[in-house]
Amino acid sequence: MTLLSIDPGLSIGWAKFKDNLLYKWGIEKIDDNRVWPFPVKQATNVDEVVYERFFVTQPFQDTRTAEVIGVIKYLCVEKGIPISHQEPSMLQFVLSRFLHNKQVDYSTYSSHALSAIMHGIGYLYLKGEDVIPIVNQITKERINEL
Repeated sequence: MTLLSIDPGLSIGWAKFKDNLLYKWGIEKIDDNRVWPFPVKQATNVDEVVYERFFVTQPFQDTRTAEVIGVIKYLCVEKGIPISHQEPSMLQFVLSRFLHNKQVDYSTYSSHALSAIMHGIGYLYLKGEDVIPIVNQITKERINEL
């Protein structure tokens, strides 16, 4: 099974998990003219997609994140790929349950790729998958690469 996990925003963090291992990850910056390429490129050869839910919290908040989510949802429907969302609070759950001894101070760390990895771990865990092999792949050095 291949899972694509996405932390949408003006910088899109993404992570691919294949057979319960972290396979690839990255960050893609978008602008008004580049909403489509990221999802088209990454939503190939995946069995499931999970993304972090987006909330509008200010009256004049930038809506490009919502546009990215819309494109991702559209592509998933078109390709028949199951899609789910998670609350942002999943990050704190994964950090406290699995990454507490990895020396990750997420309160000062803003990597969207790390966020996507954490959402993937949380999603797989809630599905009953063994996430320990993924957690074991995560080291402080790898986190610093993000």
